[in-house]
Amino acid sequence: MKKYLTNKLFLSITVAVGLFLVNNILLGAVVPRLPGGSATGVTTMLAIAWISLHLKKPGIIPFIFLVYGLIGLPSHLAMGDKYYFAGILLLVFPALIFDILLYFNQYSIVSYIFIFPLFVVCVKFSTQYFFYVKSDEWAYPGLKDMFLSLLFGYVGLLMGFLIQKNFAKTK
Repeated sequence: MKKYLTNKLFLSITVAVGLFLVNNILLGAVVPRLPGGSATGVTTMLAIAWISLHLKKPGIIPFIFLVYGLIGLPSHLAMGDKYYFAGILLLVFPALIFDILLYFNQYSIVSYIFIFPLFVVCVKFSTQYFFYVKSDEWAYPGLKDMFLSLLFGYVGLLMGFLIQKNFAKTK
């Protein structure tokens, strides 16, 4: 049992580190900021869909977002960003809600499709709140930005589903 949990923890940390490297180094250098975080939306939801379908354990999704955020913490603290840790929590909380809802729906593919928009809305509003705290300017998330986040997130979910389906066949 202990080895089983250790393997899941290691796999989750590996996914979080890999996702951080791809999103922040590879995509940050290759793809400039696009509306809706398109490239990172695809890779993030691909990783989340695959790992959560593969492990089907509650807490995996917020854990990955927490590790992802903590990896970036030193660079933000070095730049004097005193609000970054609060930003991590504002991302982990919607991920926790997303994970709980998926858990109660037994990680069915249909539940991902219907719960994902709630996750995007929660993340968009929590990040807007985060920027409001930092700058005292409230800006509602743009509909175009939210639509693109949903679109590219669904592409990532579909890719994650297909990878998990093919991974399950090879086992």
